[in-house]
Amino acid sequence: MGNSHRYVFCGGGSGGHLYPGISVAQEIKTREPGSQFLFLTTGRDIERRILDDSHLEQFLVDSVTSSALFRKPLTGIPSLIGAVQTIRTRMRELAPDVVIGLGGFGSVPGILAAKSLRIPVVILEQNVIAGRANSLLGQLSRVICTSFPHSREMKLPKARCEWTGNPIRKEILQAVSDANDSNPRRHLLVLGGSQGAHKINRAFRDFCSRHEDLLSNWSVTHQTGKSDQQEFDEFYNTMPLNVTCSDFIDEMDQELSHSSLVITRAGATTLAELAAIGRPAVVIPDPKSIRNHQHLNAVYYAQRGGVALVEEDQGGEEFSSRFHQVLGSLLSDSDKLEEMARQQRESGRPDATQRVADVILSQR
Repeated sequence: MGNSHRYVFCGGGSGGHLYPGISVAQEIKTREPGSQFLFLTTGRDIERRILDDSHLEQFLVDSVTSSALFRKPLTGIPSLIGAVQTIRTRMRELAPDVVIGLGGFGSVPGILAAKSLRIPVVILEQNVIAGRANSLLGQLSRVICTSFPHSREMKLPKARCEWTGNPIRKEILQAVSDANDSNPRRHLLVLGGSQGAHKINRAFRDFCSRHEDLLSNWSVTHQTGKSDQQEFDEFYNTMPLNVTCSDFIDEMDQELSHSSLVITRAGATTLAELAAIGRPAVVIPDPKSIRNHQHLNAVYYAQRGGVALVEEDQGGEEFSSRFHQVLGSLLSDSDKLEEMARQQRESGRPDATQRVADVILSQR
């Protein structure tokens, strides 16, 4: 392996965990072209889809979920120990300089293996409040790179926290830089996360049915998720609207670069990317997110004026009414959208990827 440096990334389960890791790996690779990178994955479809496109090496590990570990410890603990042992063997072969935890319980066996081999650990915490995995593993790391300035006050050891911001995909920054903003037509991007969000989908469909006129000068791209795609394809075929519907958007950089407004959940990575490129958003936090972290993520940007926060209630009517009111007002107010875009840019950290890479390289 010569004198090349080696880095192992562990964790994932969603694009919000994986994309920051991929961005950092690509940044390090530009600085150290001979370096090697390995991503430990759990084999989920979304992980394969994202990592296959990045052409980064993967190592499949049968890991245990947090719910299985705590609800069925007699089977969960042996599974976790087995995963740690498998990873230890692979790490001994690779001899990584640094192991990077990306969050999610899938990162646990990799970080435990690294610590047992005395390999430096750096953790990325995307949310305002740390998830279960990072809360447990924070003391095992040398540095915790936080996306929000006050994350160190939320379930993490303060002395180990460094506010870097959340790594941003280089292709998104480049696409926005290259985009031609002279097109007067507005573009609305509707996202439900990589898995889709049924309630957001239904709310937007209802809005289209009731306020078709407000969308007459807009083009729309709607990421529905697999379960809703066919139904929404059929719906949009009955509407005189310019809508592109897909289950998953592979070229998100292009979609974001042309967007004027985004409807989205409050995943930390998505919000960080929108802020970095100055895209206003209607943000609907997932009410079932662990420790209510999506709400806390959204509040940070809403307080700064870059996003409109719409809370999802269980009854549905209040949420629908609020969603229609907020979206309708923004579609009709270009001055407001421009002001929100300015506030987003002030809140963003487009250099977060470089900051995180600096931290990792300093731990070799």
